[in-house]
Amino acid sequence: MSLFDLLFRKNRQNMRNLGISIPKNFILHDHESILKRLDELLNSRAIINACTSDGASYQTLILEIDRKNKRLIVDCAADTKMNNLLLKAEFVHFFGEFQGVKFSFFIQNMAECTFENEAAFLLQLPKQLDWMQRRQTYRINIPLAHTGTLCQIQPSEMGVISPNYLNLHLVDLSVKGFLMINKGQQFLKAFKLGNSLHGLLYLHNGQHGAIKFTVQYIKENTLRSKEIVQHIGCHFVGLDPYLERWIQFYVQSIQVQRRRTCK
Repeated sequence: MSLFDLLFRKNRQNMRNLGISIPKNFILHDHESILKRLDELLNSRAIINACTSDGASYQTLILEIDRKNKRLIVDCAADTKMNNLLLKAEFVHFFGEFQGVKFSFFIQNMAECTFENEAAFLLQLPKQLDWMQRRQTYRINIPLAHTGTLCQIQPSEMGVISPNYLNLHLVDLSVKGFLMINKGQQFLKAFKLGNSLHGLLYLHNGQHGAIKFTVQYIKENTLRSKEIVQHIGCHFVGLDPYLERWIQFYVQSIQVQRRRTCK
């Protein structure tokens, strides 16, 4: 069973078991619903970003929808080297924004073709289309092995004098915010609801960037060792579009990896 067949057959409860929180009407599986949305992108000539896990990327648009054979034809890159990277990629992530809606889908096994005597790419019709209104988002639990996904904060941001940066590992993440865990006993009183802080967000895949966020949730738990641990929920403020794209790609890559283990 392919990755996309698996996704198509899994119900929402199974996806929650993978650590994915799914808002209503976010993920489209129905064939006609997907075609309707793709028609909108085609007719409006919406610009679509395409990116591989290796960082190769270009901008494209849908040229034609072949309903009979369930295929899409999209414009290829102008650079031959880039096209070869896209064709060799294990999967390509297509995403963008259209009339206030963020959309996203994955494609495997792209092929070369021609459209109106010009080079193009032939894609299988996606079996899943993520179609997210601005007010919607979803988050995913960070794997325990992803120790490189963390928020680094300078103690002076919280009025604490310390020569060391505070590195807090993330529990979950979305393009709207994140939940991090604080085990540093000297910083337990430093976080306060409503605080506006600056820091650096590091992702396990090596990407990182400066962030501004507000503290919106604090919960303390006492372990058997009597150690107090804080779970701190934060909301991004003015997230840089470049970092937002990498967060989205990182979250989707975790989602893909978890589906593979469920085959």
